[in-house]
Amino acid sequence: MHERTPYQQLQPLERLTIASLHLQGSSIRAMARILRRSPATVNRELKRNSSPAGYASVPA
Repeated sequence: MHERTPYQQLQPLERLTIASLHLQGSSIRAMARILRRSPATVNRELKRNSSPAGYASVPA
């Protein structure tokens, strides 16, 4: 059987890295590779904390 890895939230530094890479136009897969996270995790983070003004690493 597969052992599940424990759930771990994105750390503030990871969120800032996503914000920086997003501004630079990096792809979701490239961001995921750098962070060693699933592309789905990065995509979910961008969708969850994005607005018409852009991505906010620290939601209001």
